[in-house]
Amino acid sequence: MARGRERDGRAGTPRISLPLSALHLVVLSSFALAWRYFDPLRETPQFFIVRGLGAGEIVFYAVTVLVLPPAILVGIEWIAGLASARARDGLHLLFVAGFFALIAWQAANDILKPAPSSATVIQLGSVGLAGAAGVAYRRFAGFRAWLTVLAPAPLVILILFLVFSPIRPMVFGGGGPALESIEGSGAPVVVVVLDELPVVSLLGPDRRIDAERYPHLERLAASSTWYRNTASTADYTSLAVPTLLTGRRGDPDQIEIAADHPSSLFTLLGGSYHLDVSEEVTDLCQAACPEQVRAPLGIRLRRLYSSSIEAIPAIPSWIREPIAARLEPPATDAPQVATYSRSVRRLRHAPAETRFRDFLRILGRGASASLYYLHVGLPHRPFHTLPDGHQYEPALNTDYYERWPPDGHFAREAYRRHLLQVGYTDRLMGSLTRRLKRVGLFDRALIVVTADHGASFRPGDQSRNVTQANAAEVAKVPLIIKAPGQRRGRISDARVETQDVLPTIAKTLGVQMPWRVEGRPAGEGRPRDTVVIQRVQAGGTVAIDWTALDRDTDAALGRKLRLFGWGRSRPGLFGGGPAPGLIGRRVSSLHLAPRSDIHTEITGEWRYQDVRLADRVLPAEVNGRVTGRGTPGRTIAVAVNGRVVATTWSAPDTGQFSTVVPPSSLRDGANHIEILTPVQAAQEGALAVLRATRD
Repeated sequence: MARGRERDGRAGTPRISLPLSALHLVVLSSFALAWRYFDPLRETPQFFIVRGLGAGEIVFYAVTVLVLPPAILVGIEWIAGLASARARDGLHLLFVAGFFALIAWQAANDILKPAPSSATVIQLGSVGLAGAAGVAYRRFAGFRAWLTVLAPAPLVILILFLVFSPIRPMVFGGGGPALESIEGSGAPVVVVVLDELPVVSLLGPDRRIDAERYPHLERLAASSTWYRNTASTADYTSLAVPTLLTGRRGDPDQIEIAADHPSSLFTLLGGSYHLDVSEEVTDLCQAACPEQVRAPLGIRLRRLYSSSIEAIPAIPSWIREPIAARLEPPATDAPQVATYSRSVRRLRHAPAETRFRDFLRILGRGASASLYYLHVGLPHRPFHTLPDGHQYEPALNTDYYERWPPDGHFAREAYRRHLLQVGYTDRLMGSLTRRLKRVGLFDRALIVVTADHGASFRPGDQSRNVTQANAAEVAKVPLIIKAPGQRRGRISDARVETQDVLPTIAKTLGVQMPWRVEGRPAGEGRPRDTVVIQRVQAGGTVAIDWTALDRDTDAALGRKLRLFGWGRSRPGLFGGGPAPGLIGRRVSSLHLAPRSDIHTEITGEWRYQDVRLADRVLPAEVNGRVTGRGTPGRTIAVAVNGRVVATTWSAPDTGQFSTVVPPSSLRDGANHIEILTPVQAAQEGALAVLRATRD
């Protein structure tokens, strides 16, 4: 018998021993699966951070990705071998050929740029190569020996992933310096970091917070110092939040964990303060928050493997999507709020509003010297919430980070939805203020409300990557700081940057900074001439003169006011569109054309037959598709229960349209929806009713 193999009754046909079969499958799987999916993950440690995974869980995940797929295949081979040695041999050859096909398919997609017009070319080529590899594996001992020689490859791939990549600090890094007591006032501290909120979104024509649309933020600012000329020095959270928390500009080569940011707000106060910290997509409180409350390990691993399976293109979507959906646990499986005697960290996979309300419940439960910190993903996209708290199921994808189309329709509709969600965020801020007053923290605490960065809705420009043109929206953020005992508000136009937030907190508390920071207390020092903003995704930086930034802020504000007005002025958040003059008019008062060659369909018409206003989710988004002659880019008017409440456009290429209607236009029970568009008719200004639901 030859070592590692034997021969059956057929001359020249090798039988590979089960251990050697397993080794070959592990080697092939490490190239076909593990390396392919380690490669993007090693450059995106945020994948693990947002899921609350620690070093042990990352190592466990990496090992299972290497071992589990081939182990399953070896188990299948072993079971087949119980019935027939020939069946086991056939299955093993099939698995070997399948791995070679997958490797060839992936390599061809990487190499062939641009890709062939037909995917069949790559698929047939991969199958052909896999067949040749299967024949070579079966007939040539040297080919099998080559795979045996590659036995160290899985270990090498594992080491490259865990050690020689940005993942390394998460696996081997420390959590920060030892905590030390500090001298200071000991006043409680409340820090709320909102996400993707440009200061322009809050402003009225007087450059003050619009008290009609955002009354709660305006009232907070009225008893605080509002630094309305604040710029974030990074356009994505991964750098923007560490800058806020450390007083130093973020480094693109670092990741948002304590090992790379050992000195932060949490280590500054952690030696003397009780900490209640709820981070969104960062993990800077690792050392200062040793008693960490997380979802159970099983829940975290289910979430991790669900995301992994969903991203494997080698598995058909009709297989991977149901498996991923079955594995994904509901958000409510995460633990509820817990408070320890010293510190607590809650990293939850839950809706933003759930995390916000959990944060409200723990306010005031800690010691007198407590830090309450919350970074919450509001009013961050995707947009699906209205100012009154009702939600809608969006058909329009506003979770968009590319360059906006130049025609402006998409960007304008997304902008409207952003402002509506800002209204809901303001509603939650009202809950925050009421809770702080109820537990006696509002007067005693240092309160800081800011945002990590903004967003832009300029047609033809980037949505989130900062540019010279959109910096006033992407970089300019609100900063409201209420000192302990402060009752009279003031507005400061000092040029503040986000690395100034931590030094400002330290000065207000009377705390000496124990490490060197790049920021300075807000309003102090020589006025800055230029702000330098780091481009996280696009790379590099954008330097813009503060005078130009102020001018661009005024221009961005002017555009927003033209599109959506302010306060109760028209056209309003629901009225911005191509035909604002139609808003509020009864359909019976319009000139209606008797017929039209244009047609439309309303998505989910049944939703309007039994509306319950008490439900959290309402059918407030009306969407559909226009068809017929001359339909691209048409003005669309939506009437609810006999009155026009919104206007929008149909997409020039697809005829799709989507807009949000005010929940006040809906009623309990059946609702009557009509879709209208201007048409050429004998009477000027006539509109055709393209579709109407039944009452």
